[in-house]
Amino acid sequence: TDADGKFLFTNLPADRYTVGASKPPYLGTVAGARRPARPGTPIVLADGQKIANVAVRMPMGGAITGVITDEKGQPASNVQVALYQWRMQGGVRTSVSAGSAGADERGRYRFFGLTPGEYGVVGMRMGTVLQPRTLSVTEVDAALKGSVPAAPPALAVVRYAPVFFPGTTRAADAISIAIAAGEERQNVDFKLETVLSVRVEGVVATSDGQPLTVGSVSLSTVGPNPLQTVTSVRFQADGRFTFGNVMPGSYAIRTIG
Repeated sequence: TDADGKFLFTNLPADRYTVGASKPPYLGTVAGARRPARPGTPIVLADGQKIANVAVRMPMGGAITGVITDEKGQPASNVQVALYQWRMQGGVRTSVSAGSAGADERGRYRFFGLTPGEYGVVGMRMGTVLQPRTLSVTEVDAALKGSVPAAPPALAVVRYAPVFFPGTTRAADAISIAIAAGEERQNVDFKLETVLSVRVEGVVATSDGQPLTVGSVSLSTVGPNPLQTVTSVRFQADGRFTFGNVMPGSYAIRTIG
């Protein structure tokens, strides 16, 4: 298009055509469509025919913006923020990825050019944090008596949990954000949380109780969680398997022999 928004296609054979346009942060639209992401009106062109004044009206897309803070309430940088949209697929309400963005040094993020609908936001910070574990009563009594422990207290492995707006680690408790065309929702803020990672282990055995010696085990999330993950490990010769650093949640375990 030129500075006036005008366009021209030349040397077209007779046929049926669809004309559409897109430019962020506007919503891509087809000529004749009443709403974005809807089919428009085909243009039937005959030999030597000239059709003028084809208008494509692009509405402004919606936007979601907010600030993410860490567990201490400070702006959290190096955080990946994922956006998902709720849609009906086959009569089932399903979450579909709608993009991702990184929070800046002030913890700010922004999504724009969004089609009307319901959205959810989740923040994730990679890495682990080592924190001293809580001492037992016996260890405290020994320390008060001047006894020196044989080894220093073990460090607990703590991870940043994915946090859904408005600030929950449970996907089922997340709140959806309704966006209309051209609407900007500000202050979609929430705070990250740290949680103790979980260790999942077991033994794979046959129906007569004998351990399997060859195969793998997969651990996958279940339920209405937009962050579906699948992790696989091979079990040992005695059938034992271990998954480390697992986030709390609902999972299904499957074996492949």
